[in-house]
Amino acid sequence: MATRWVRKSRRVYDSSLCTLCGTRWGVYPNRRCPRVVCPVCGTAQCLSNGLGKGVCLICQVGLLPGWSHPERCRCGAQAQAVWLGHSYCLEHLTDKAKATAVTNLARRAELWEEVEE
Repeated sequence: MATRWVRKSRRVYDSSLCTLCGTRWGVYPNRRCPRVVCPVCGTAQCLSNGLGKGVCLICQVGLLPGWSHPERCRCGAQAQAVWLGHSYCLEHLTDKAKATAVTNLARRAELWEEVEE
């Protein structure tokens, strides 16, 4: 069965539009946000995690699919990550940005929990 990561501190109400993350954003017939996977850290999560400009809230570097990302990497490829205000494809993502993503991913279990869909 598929899983995704949601905040431990989430609250799910009767009026929540997603029964997994508790968001009140969007309208989904099955009361579940679309499942997306961060291209940088590989974490499956609710699409609503990208409300902060489409950035993965877990690694804080990857751009979640499903959000409008007109940004391009310096090579002209579609951006899949942001770091210090600059957009990058995965090939050109800096080592420091990758290290930050790895550090944040290592701390994922402190604030997030994996739930079955």
